[in-house]
Amino acid sequence: MTASHYTVELKKTVLASLIGLCLSQPCFALEALSDENLSDTTGEGVALLPQDAYMVFRGYGANESKAELFSNRSKDTGYIHYLPTGPLSDTALNRPDGHSVGKADLYLYGLALSKSDGDSNSRLATTEAAAKISSWGTADNPWLLQVGTESNVPTFTPDNGAVKNTETGSVPYFALEAPLYGSSTVTSTRPNPIAIIGTDGKPKKDVYGNVLYQNQKIDPNGPDTSSNWYQVADKVDFLKDIEGADAYNLKLATWADALVLDQSKAESDPNLYLLGQMAGTSDVNRANRLRLQAIWNGFSINGSRIQLFQTLGGATNTGGMSVFSNNTLGASGVLRFNSGDSSNLRAKITTQTTRNQSAWTMIHDGSTVDFDKVTGKSSGASCNNAGGGTPNYSGGCQYQVRKSTTTDTSNTTWSAASPEITNKVLRLSTRETSDTNNIYTPAINGGGAPNFDSSEGIYIYNLNSNLVLGTTYQPLTLGSDGKNFSLEVARIPNKETIYKKIYTDYTGLDKTYLGSTCNVYQCGSSSIAGFQGNSATHSSITIGSTVYDNKLNQITAYNGVEAIGISFGKLVDTSTGDVITGVYTDIQSRFRQAKVIGTWTYSCNLVWSCSTGTVRAWEYKVGAGNPGSYITPPGAANVPSSCTYNCTGTKPSTAQDPANSNRDWNASGALWETASAGALGLVGMTPNISNMPGVKPDVAPNIPSNNFGSAAIDGLLIQHMKITTKGL
Repeated sequence: MTASHYTVELKKTVLASLIGLCLSQPCFALEALSDENLSDTTGEGVALLPQDAYMVFRGYGANESKAELFSNRSKDTGYIHYLPTGPLSDTALNRPDGHSVGKADLYLYGLALSKSDGDSNSRLATTEAAAKISSWGTADNPWLLQVGTESNVPTFTPDNGAVKNTETGSVPYFALEAPLYGSSTVTSTRPNPIAIIGTDGKPKKDVYGNVLYQNQKIDPNGPDTSSNWYQVADKVDFLKDIEGADAYNLKLATWADALVLDQSKAESDPNLYLLGQMAGTSDVNRANRLRLQAIWNGFSINGSRIQLFQTLGGATNTGGMSVFSNNTLGASGVLRFNSGDSSNLRAKITTQTTRNQSAWTMIHDGSTVDFDKVTGKSSGASCNNAGGGTPNYSGGCQYQVRKSTTTDTSNTTWSAASPEITNKVLRLSTRETSDTNNIYTPAINGGGAPNFDSSEGIYIYNLNSNLVLGTTYQPLTLGSDGKNFSLEVARIPNKETIYKKIYTDYTGLDKTYLGSTCNVYQCGSSSIAGFQGNSATHSSITIGSTVYDNKLNQITAYNGVEAIGISFGKLVDTSTGDVITGVYTDIQSRFRQAKVIGTWTYSCNLVWSCSTGTVRAWEYKVGAGNPGSYITPPGAANVPSSCTYNCTGTKPSTAQDPANSNRDWNASGALWETASAGALGLVGMTPNISNMPGVKPDVAPNIPSNNFGSAAIDGLLIQHMKITTKGL
C-alpha cells in the first residue's frame, strides 16, 4: 500500500481545475487557479499544487495509525517489481569459461517522498509535521500540465554555403513543468546592509542561500519604500517563495533488492534465485542478491521541464543528420536536481595555537673563570664570589648567562558537522547492521525492511545537476530497430539560425550567440521576476564545494583543504593532535667588570722609588645600551694612605678586597639583556628568539582520508548522443 496525505481545495472557475481534479493522485492537493493567473500561458493547461504531501510505500496489511507510520520503518516493504523479459542471447550463454549468466529481478521497496529531515539513514521523518511538504509550489508558481505551440522554430534544412536557410515552423507540444526555480541573484542596493540575525546568532538566509538584510527589497523590482524592505524579526523566515519553501528541501528515499535468477526455472520454483557458478547448477550458498539503500536529503526539482512534440522536417542523410529526425516523436527537457548554492560550502577548520615559555635556567652563574663549551660545565679558578679570597676579575667571572625555551604548539581540527553540509547529502549504501539470508527478500519471503549501517556507503554532498536534453530544434528522439530501443539527441544542424541559438561566446564579444549554461544560479532568460528561466542550452553538474563566477556564469570546483564533495563512508571530524610548530631559544646575560677605586704607594726607598697598590671592586651594568650605565654596590675597600720616601706604608692585603656585598650578583641590580657577543662566545650558543614570529598556525589540517573533494562539470553541451539498449 502507499501511505499518503493530501488536502483538496477546488473552485469551479476554469476548465483547468476540473481536468485537474480528474487527473489528481491521492497524494497531491490541487488548488484551482484563476484565469488571471493563467493569462501568461499559451494554450491549455492544468495547474497542480500539492500541499501537506508525503508518501511512503508500506507493506500489505491492515490500516495503521500515523504514530506507527512514522515510527516503524521495518514496514517499508511496499514495492515495485521490475522483471527482465526475453531469453538470454547465445553470446551470453556460450561463455568460454562455462560460468553461468543470469538476468536479475529488481524489487524497489519503501519508496518515500517527503520534506527532508536531514537524516541520511531514515526514509521518513518521525513526525508528520517534519515530513509533510507544506506546499510544493504556490498559486502563482504551481506544477503545470500544459499544451501549447512554439512558433518560429528553425527546421533542420541546412544552410547552402553562403546562403543562409531561414525556414521556420510551429511546433505544438505537451509539457510537464515543475514550479519555477527561484532567482538567486537578489542583492541589497542600499548602502551598508545589515544582516538579519536569527535566534541561533547566525545571519538568516533564504531558500537559495542568500543572506537576508534589513534593508533588502522584498520585491527587487518594487518601490524603494519601507513597506518593500525586509525588517528584523526572529520568528519569520524571509523567503522570496516562502509558501513553496519546502520544495527546496525534499527527501527521496528507497531501498532495493536485485536477485540474479535462473531462467531455466519457473517463477514458482524455490531454486529460482539459486543460480550456481556453473550453468545449469543451483547453489544455496551463492550470494545472488545485491541490496542497496538510497537516500537524498535537501534537494529540489523546481525548474524542471519535459515536453513532447512532433519534430519538423528538413533533415537529410548527410552531414551527420538523419531523415529519421523528420516529423517524428521528439522530446526535450531541462532536468534540474539542485541542493542549493555551494559557493560557501566548506569544512570548518579550527586551529588552537598555544605558546609556552620555560623557566629561566642558569647555564653560567659567574662563579668560575672558565666555561667548558663541550660539557657545559664550569671549570677553572674560583671567582671568590662568596669571599675568602681576592676576586678574579677576568674571563667567565664577568658574566652570568641564562636561557629560556619558548615552544609553539598547534592543534588543527577539520570538521564537516554543520547542518549546511550534513543536511544536503545523497547517500548510497549497502551494509546492514546484521546479516540476513543471501537470497531473502520481503516480496517473496516476508519479513521487514532491513536496518542499514548508519555511516557506510558513498556520500555525495550538495549535488547540483542541471541537464539540458535537446530542444525543439535539436530534439531527443526515440527509436527502435525491432530489437533494441534507442534514445538519441540529434546532431546540431549546420544551420546558423540553430547553432547560434545553442553555442556560447564566452568572450562576450559576439552577442548573436545565444547559448548559455543552466546551473543552480541561472538557467537562461526569464520574463518572470524573481524566478529563473529554462531556456539554457548547456548543462552543469557540480558536487560539493564550488566557486562561482557570476560575470561568466561559470562554476569551478573549489580545491582548498576545506573542500567537501564525495566521501566513502561518513565524514568525521579529524584533528592533528598537538604538533610542535616552533621551538625558540632566548639567551640573556648580565655583565660586571673591575673598577679601580684608587691607588696608593708603599715601600719607598731613599731615592723615591715606591711600589704601587690598587684597590678594585666590581661595577655592574644596570642600564641598557652601549656602553650603558654602571653602578658600584657598597662594599669596596678604602684606599690606604700613600707613603713616598724611605717608608714602608700599607702593603696590599685582603683588607683591600671588596666585601661580599660588592660581589653579590643578585644584590647588585645588574640588568638581564639579550646575550652579548662575549657571553655567547663563553657558552658557545646561538639564540634564535629574534626570529620568533607571532603565534600562528603552521600545521595543515588532517583531512579525512575518505574525503575525495569536490567536482564540477560546467558548460556541458550534449549533442549527437545515442543510447541504445542491448539485451544479454
